[in-house]
Amino acid sequence: EASVSSFEQPDGESRVALVIRDVAERELRRLELVRQLEAEKSIAAISRDLLAATGPAIDGAIRRALGMAAALSGADRCYLVSTDEENAGGLLYFDWRAPGIADFPIRLSSEQARREKWAFQSLARGEAVHVPRVADLPEAAREAREKMLANGVRSYLAVPVRVGERLVGLLGLHCLNSEKHWSSHEITWLRVVAELFTSALERMRSDAALRESE
Repeated sequence: EASVSSFEQPDGESRVALVIRDVAERELRRLELVRQLEAEKSIAAISRDLLAATGPAIDGAIRRALGMAAALSGADRCYLVSTDEENAGGLLYFDWRAPGIADFPIRLSSEQARREKWAFQSLARGEAVHVPRVADLPEAAREAREKMLANGVRSYLAVPVRVGERLVGLLGLHCLNSEKHWSSHEITWLRVVAELFTSALERMRSDAALRESE
């Protein structure tokens, strides 16, 4: 965008001022701000829903939150995996899938998950595992690569779910209809959602233990 204006100097000589504005950059900043505000509203809604849920209703709240997290990040499948303290080596699994997206048939035990070192070590350090193109996974992740490709997964993201420094699960996202590179902003938003899930899971376990003691 450019604008031209004329002005007269003290000596009476006329001059022209040319002002050039980068409209594309300004529009990009506006869209980023809108996106940030939408993300904050979505995260606030997830937080309210999870906090309001009690007892068995927490399960439904978690699944609704997964759907909102998928919409927030542009994923076709979103799931939450957490250690099951009632079943040694077992895992709790919750998921949301877009219409037409099949269930992901692969369910790992806690021990099997630990053997996936290409991902587990990063998650244990509190790092997200970001795979914009599953086909590009290295040979060290060959088994995971082949399983995901066989099930149509084109992009993969895993965000750690932690209690303090302890890894207790992950928030996973799959893209099947297209490849996706998640932005640093999107990954940050998903980290916040993962923290909200930590609290919900703890309450679910506490409620279950209370019911069993009655």
